[in-house]
Formats: sequence, structure tokens, C-alpha cells
Amino acid sequence: MLTSPDTGFAGRAAEAAQRYLDQRGIVRMAAPNLSPEFENPLFLRTCCDALERRGETELPRGLAGVSGVFNFYFGAVAEAITARMKLFPRLRVVERALEAITAAMVAARSGYLPINDAFVLLDGLHASNNQMQQSLFFQIENEGVLTVEPVVEDQVTTEMVRFTFERLSDHRIAQALLEAEVTDTDPAPAFMQGGKLRDYVIGQYAYRFAGIAEAFAVQLPEQYGVELLVPVHGYETSRCAV
Repeated sequence: MLTSPDTGFAGRAAEAAQRYLDQRGIVRMAAPNLSPEFENPLFLRTCCDALERRGETELPRGLAGVSGVFNFYFGAVAEAITARMKLFPRLRVVERALEAITAAMVAARSGYLPINDAFVLLDGLHASNNQMQQSLFFQIENEGVLTVEPVVEDQVTTEMVRFTFERLSDHRIAQALLEAEVTDTDPAPAFMQGGKLRDYVIGQYAYRFAGIAEAFAVQLPEQYGVELLVPVHGYETSRCAV
């Protein structure tokens, strides 16, 4: 997967992020360390802007978990775009757009989508009528959630779309896969022989999904109280000790 370099707050990133929070008058949650994503200026600004719109001055305490951080970020993005485009919030147009992009990536088994496919998908949810300001694709890209990159394959260059933050992309895809394939409170069958999630963590091509496997390892304890273990001959899930 191609990535773009992003230095974020150069140098002492955590200290710079804390100074930015202080300047915005935002109190950080009680967790000992901020999620690494908060060290990215764009990510941090988006979250702070959301708090400002809500008239709040403290990061929610539930942001200690990775899933909570990313859900808060996507909520902040959806709020900003919904207000800017004057969309009816109850229709959840932006939220459904982000879910549709994730679902398309899951179906493609890739963190990339051809730009034309992404545009048609989003325009089907909210017609832009060739007006840039009414384009969900433009607004989501402008918010910094999506990035367009040229990808060369067989000497042919194609513009592809991905989520800007790679770890966020992995977690979105992992969350969608768990929601689709785990039918009860026990995710173990989905990772066993014949399970639809097994190929993501073990097998000849599992290396392609290393980020998603890492996201599973984080989300399984958070959502189901189990851990993804890596024995010598494969992956299995094990109930966490309480």
C-alpha cells in the first residue's frame, strides 16, 4: 500500500499536541497518553473544531480506546460537512457516505478504490449536479478524510482513493468486517478454519492485511472481551481474563 509522508507536529509531537489543546482551551481526557492520531495537526484540529461547535471544552473520557477515538473523529467530520452542506442531520448522509466507502473497500479487499467508483458511489447518495460544493466526494476529500493518489500498475496510471490515515482505514475496515461476520458475542468461529476472517490473519496472502489484523487485535478486546493470539501454527481467539 502506498503512503504519503506526514511529519505532523515535527519533533516532540505529543508536547506540541498538548500545547495546541491548551491554545484552543481544550482539556485532555484523563488517559495517560493521547492516541498517536492526535499528534497529527489535521486530525487534532478536526476534533477540536467539533468540540468548539458543541460548546464543549473537554475531550470525551471514552476516547481511551482506539475505536472510540476513530468514531469521535468520524463523527466530527460528519458534523462539519453536514453543517457546511446544509444537509438534514437525521438522514446521516455523510455518515452513510463514509460507511459506503468502507463497505466498497471491504468488498474489494483493498484499502484503495478507483476514483471514478468512489465518486459514483457518493454521488448516488447525494447528487452533486456537477456542483463542487454539493459534492460529497469533494467535501470529504477537502476535510482531509480521503486522499487521491496515482497508482501505477502494468505501466498504466490510475487515480485511486484511500483514507488519509492508514491506521484509521485499517480500523474502519476491520470494524465493518467484524460487524458483518460476527453473528453473536463470540467472534472465534469467524477466525477458525473456514471462517471468513481467517484469511486476513493467516495464510499465504495474510501479509497484505497486516494492518487489518493489527486492528482486529485491538478491537476484539474492546468489543468482545477476547484477544487474538498468534500461536506457532496460526491465529486463534482466546477469552480475556477478567
